[in-house]
Amino acid sequence: MLAKAMFGVMLAEATLVVILIMPTTNTMRGHMVALSRWVWSSNVVRALVMAVLIMQGAVFFEAMRNIDRLDDRRTDSGITGEYYNYANLLRNQRNAYIAGFGLFLTFLIWRQLAILSHLYELYETRAKYEETAEYRAEMKAKESDSEHRPLLP
Repeated sequence: MLAKAMFGVMLAEATLVVILIMPTTNTMRGHMVALSRWVWSSNVVRALVMAVLIMQGAVFFEAMRNIDRLDDRRTDSGITGEYYNYANLLRNQRNAYIAGFGLFLTFLIWRQLAILSHLYELYETRAKYEETAEYRAEMKAKESDSEHRPLLP
């Protein structure tokens, strides 16, 4: 049951990563950043994300511990015992991969949102600067300078 929940969380995280890295317009990206800031401002969402992160970490470390334990255990209980050990080993390896990839996606989402937020702040700063008289004077000076410059040397 827990493995299915971790798989569902991993699929949701993968979907979110794909949405975040899709090429979109600056307006759409600005809406995504505003939505992520609004969602992240909720304490309930923060607690839920931290709980999922802790749960993924616990599942990952438990699966890794069981892999080491099952890999070292060699029983001579016949063919069914050997297959039972291999099935448990495979199940724990699957759980470790799912939980580990989920942890990776969680950190990838956090980093991607941080980069997008910083980029959006730079766009806002640039837009505010372009509205100033200083920017207009610089652009006017560049235009007049380029009019007097010959095209060929």
